[in-house]
Amino acid sequence: MAEIKITWKKSCIGFPSKQERIIESLGLKRLHHSVIHQDSPTIMGMVNKVIHLVQVEEVLEEAKQASKQPARAKSTAPKTTPAKEKVESEVEEIQPSTNTGQGSTIESLGLSVRTLNILKKADISSVEQITQMTDAELLSIPSFGAKSLDELKEKIGTSK
Repeated sequence: MAEIKITWKKSCIGFPSKQERIIESLGLKRLHHSVIHQDSPTIMGMVNKVIHLVQVEEVLEEAKQASKQPARAKSTAPKTTPAKEKVESEVEEIQPSTNTGQGSTIESLGLSVRTLNILKKADISSVEQITQMTDAELLSIPSFGAKSLDELKEKIGTSK
């Protein structure tokens, strides 16, 4: 038996609900969705009732055979050379230093979520930026109060 491809081309809005149920019975889930069925009298009877809403095409044998052949992923995959693999392994061994000095981020300080969010909202992302600010500048940040300042001083370990 031949196979047919049925594509839903026009909406069921404004047509009887019976036609919408036929569309669903054919396996069409949404507009411009396609399904493949065996060409049988039952399927063709349903298609004839909603022919004004669907497009019907016959599936060619060549297209079916081409789609059934296994993909040759190994042969088409890019080859890696031993030199490239060595470079990749060396790159993985290099790890960034987790320095808690002036260049570290504010996330590494272990601040409370509230204080961290306030600093992020004020576009402060490094410890260096904080150490360059005075207490008055920090307190002028919206929602940044004395408790946040005390916590920040404690985590940095400096008294401003």
